[in-house]
Amino acid sequence: MEAPLAKELSPRAINLVALAWGLAEGTFFFFVPDVWLTWVALGTPRLAAVACLWAVAGAVAGGTLMYCWGRVDPATVLAALDAVPAISRAMCEQVGEQIRTGGVATMAVGTFSGVPYKIYAAQAGVNAVNLFAFLAMSVLARLSRFLLVTGIAAALFRFTPQWTTTRRRWVHVALWSLFYIGYFWVFRDPVD
Repeated sequence: MEAPLAKELSPRAINLVALAWGLAEGTFFFFVPDVWLTWVALGTPRLAAVACLWAVAGAVAGGTLMYCWGRVDPATVLAALDAVPAISRAMCEQVGEQIRTGGVATMAVGTFSGVPYKIYAAQAGVNAVNLFAFLAMSVLARLSRFLLVTGIAAALFRFTPQWTTTRRRWVHVALWSLFYIGYFWVFRDPVD
């Protein structure tokens, strides 16, 4: 059987990738850290759980940047978000309305809706949400999703002991590819 990821990369490297991916996705990268976290969970679920914490730290750092940008220059941050694949001005406006009417708690629902966290972060700044409330909800929302998705991948690992690492990785790539094909189809920019 092939060597698991933990033998290919050090725990420090796994965590640094999780941190960087969380930061990137919290700003403008459009693939969620869950892709990396589930990849790690296929070989070493315990390391994946720790990497979730690092991904949250990166996501919250990126989200804080978006929050601050939203506070100081709402028009520019929303225009920049509109340029990200699968994000539209209408999606940004919808999140802004959710935050205005439901407060920062809407981030908890948003984390499972397919609407990117970066939009909630920017709109929290635009709408002058309390920074500490934003940070607390960011940690709760991001961590809950990362742990759930990583737990599902770890269950796949546990319930398929006869599968090789290569087979698990091919299933991982196939599932995430199908997910993103569907995601980009559903959230595609409307044709003018």
